[in-house]
Amino acid sequence: MRRLLGLLLLAALTACSTLTPSSTPAPAPVTETQPPAPPTATQLAVRSLRIWLPPQFDPNADTPAASLLRARLDAFTVAHPGLTLEVRIKGSKDEVGLLEALSLTRSVAPSALPDLVALSRADLEAAALKGMVHPLEGLTNQLADPDWYPYARQLGQVQKTAYGLPFAGDMLAVAYRSAQFEIPPSAWADLFVDRHSLSIDTSDSNSLVLLSLYLSTGTPLVDDANHPTLDEAALVRVLQALKSARLTAVGSGDAAWNAFEDGRADLTVAWSSRSLLDPPSASALMPLPSLDGTPFTLARGWVWALAGSNPQTDPLAAELAEWLTAGDFLAQWDQALGYLPPRPNALKTLDPRGALDAVSQSAQVMPANDLVLTVGPVFQTALGRILNGESPEVVAKESVEALK
Repeated sequence: MRRLLGLLLLAALTACSTLTPSSTPAPAPVTETQPPAPPTATQLAVRSLRIWLPPQFDPNADTPAASLLRARLDAFTVAHPGLTLEVRIKGSKDEVGLLEALSLTRSVAPSALPDLVALSRADLEAAALKGMVHPLEGLTNQLADPDWYPYARQLGQVQKTAYGLPFAGDMLAVAYRSAQFEIPPSAWADLFVDRHSLSIDTSDSNSLVLLSLYLSTGTPLVDDANHPTLDEAALVRVLQALKSARLTAVGSGDAAWNAFEDGRADLTVAWSSRSLLDPPSASALMPLPSLDGTPFTLARGWVWALAGSNPQTDPLAAELAEWLTAGDFLAQWDQALGYLPPRPNALKTLDPRGALDAVSQSAQVMPANDLVLTVGPVFQTALGRILNGESPEVVAKESVEALK
């Protein structure tokens, strides 16, 4: 075990790659309406910031998104003479995951922790609850800016404390062909007019479609003692709606998307990132309708968080996070990545008809990780039983009991 920890520590300390100019032509720097303030004495004393990123955000990759990020980071160093940005890519297939790497490094080599780290919402929640990232209070008031979608503020907060600045959003939405609806329906039953069919992934252990419909009724997933619970009447309504819908049940997310692409299903539920990078021809996205006509879309996303062991680096790391979440930069970078900007003004440039704005306005962040892991399998079993023809009333009653 000591030898394994030693090898992991050696890998963590030697995997650093200092960000340097690349031979790949970088796009023109994004115009920044608010240039960085002059560095303070503390910031001048910081000569290096360490950044951890997962592979999909590697600024030295050969992609348009990488070129944009590389240019943005280079511009920050120009504004801070003498500063070096050290970029480490974590979570590749040959390494431990990014969150696990954070935990291990914190235990055996805290001085090697990243000053700034890109975390998914699920990882941010886990890291915050374990004390692996720092609150942003006193370092930045960026989340108070009115130019955020409501879900974006949720992305950056854990238990009402700000821990991260959002830079990318991903919504559970309905993909459809533009000619199918003049106005996208807001009620679940209206999806199936003209005998439209919707492909659904029955292998999803979180059963996100059922989860979204249940939450859209306004029914909580926890009781007064904060224990997971299900309301039988609300669940009956959801299961009845699913039973009466025209669903094409398939065994994976890829299969559900393929059924939509090749015309075996008229609609499908998918994360927006699936559609935005390679959208089928004449297709569009709409919020996932609710039972009562108020769209309710689940959201996930990515944030910048502070995880360094030296408090002196936190102010400059927070400034870099602000620099990387400016709206004019996100308008370009998120589009290149295939994500939705979490800022309304940034989304306008790629959403002239307002369809993606409607998705973003209806979005609510996924429930807590442990809660989804608890109720998801119950919902998945319930969905399978409904698709097999069982009674919604019987399935709902037994699902409520299964959670007790």
